[in-house]
Amino acid sequence: MTDESPQPPVVDVLIGHTLADRYRLTRKIGEGGMGSVYEALHIALAKPVAVKVLREKYLDRPEVARRLVQEARMASSIRHENIVDITDSGSTEDGRTYVVMEHLAGQSLAELLRREGALPEGRVVDIARQAASALSAAHALGIMHRDVKPENLFLLDRGGRDFVKVLDFGISKSMKPGAPPTEESLRLTHTGMVLGTPLYMSPEQARGDEDLDQRIDVYALGVILYECLTGEVPFRGNNYLGVISAVVNQEVTPPRKLRPEMRISAALEHVVQKAMAKARDERYPTMDALAADLDLVAAGGNVDAPRLTSTSPERPRTTLWLAAVAVLAGTAFLLAVDRFTRAPAPAATATPTPAATTPAPPAAPATAPKTVVLHVETTPPGAEIRQGSRVFGPAPRDLLLPRSEVPARLIFRLDGYEDGSATIVPTTDDTVRVKLEPRAHAKHGRVPAAASSKKSDEPQKQTGETLPNPY
Repeated sequence: MTDESPQPPVVDVLIGHTLADRYRLTRKIGEGGMGSVYEALHIALAKPVAVKVLREKYLDRPEVARRLVQEARMASSIRHENIVDITDSGSTEDGRTYVVMEHLAGQSLAELLRREGALPEGRVVDIARQAASALSAAHALGIMHRDVKPENLFLLDRGGRDFVKVLDFGISKSMKPGAPPTEESLRLTHTGMVLGTPLYMSPEQARGDEDLDQRIDVYALGVILYECLTGEVPFRGNNYLGVISAVVNQEVTPPRKLRPEMRISAALEHVVQKAMAKARDERYPTMDALAADLDLVAAGGNVDAPRLTSTSPERPRTTLWLAAVAVLAGTAFLLAVDRFTRAPAPAATATPTPAATTPAPPAAPATAPKTVVLHVETTPPGAEIRQGSRVFGPAPRDLLLPRSEVPARLIFRLDGYEDGSATIVPTTDDTVRVKLEPRAHAKHGRVPAAASSKKSDEPQKQTGETLPNPY
């Protein structure tokens, strides 16, 4: 006889728990690849804080715990107003590492870009200038961030002005010129992921060079400037290797050519081009140098066009791994599956009225939107969304996806539950709901969870990248 009675929801035992007799966890506010983030109350100070707790599945992975503590130590050592303040760390009763940081109320730059697209130049310069100041302070202490991206720039509202907080120093590394790499430094820094995010990787990162320096962060901030000004990332590909191929081999379309209607100044375009130079010796040597030119732009001054003497990237020693990447990337190039596949719409141009003797051209057909919005929910909530090796984040959330007829498969994972899956075709806006089965009630190994949407008689329409986690 099968028990088909509803299963009770999984209770998060940490909510309501007090860590170290100081931090009472009140609710979960986010989830990332390494851990969950909780809103908490510092009991003695009656002050809200955020606490990141390592996931239970990493209890037997001490290197992951060390990485979380490393993030806390590096971020707290910088002591800059534009870097999230990490104040404490410790371990839960069951041995999970946690770190305590200031509680932030606002939105990530990624969320802002998703909602508004290209931003006004003055706002872009203000955001980038603050980020450059924070990263300059990190570089002064010999710390590279290595994962600068819009998800890691958090925006607070301070009197109607954006106030930037740089987050997530989890894959940061101390810069020690000439020091050989250690075994731990060569490991994947996010579980199941390659260092950094390919959309914002410098060519030397994408090639796997070992002698990296602060100019990788300069490049990443240049990409963020480009995206803020145009609403588009500079390079696209259908997967991780496709993007790497584009970063290493392709030249970027100048921002003013891509979005002439945005009236981007020549001075700011020159800043972007210099920050994104493929040859790192042609980039800004420091964040301070980049910040100085941003100050010139803000003051209405001129910035000389960069002298890019080389259009081809530096070529490091070839390794078997890099050769394999090049071959695979060449076959994966140009299919549209992620937000970095979004092609810009052509700019509208005025045409003269045709002469009376000339037949009027037929009206151009209306073009369908290039993206769709998918709302994803799981029961219970909080399941991690994956596609292949990519980890998108927890549900529920909205996904902004490139329109495509190409099917894809998403996997949903949550501790204590069997993996769920959904095959998707992103052609229209849609809602998808996935129910996960408790692991204790699975009879034979992994049982895919049932997936449903408002169109139950056809494949679910979804794929792509989720909204970012603020922490």
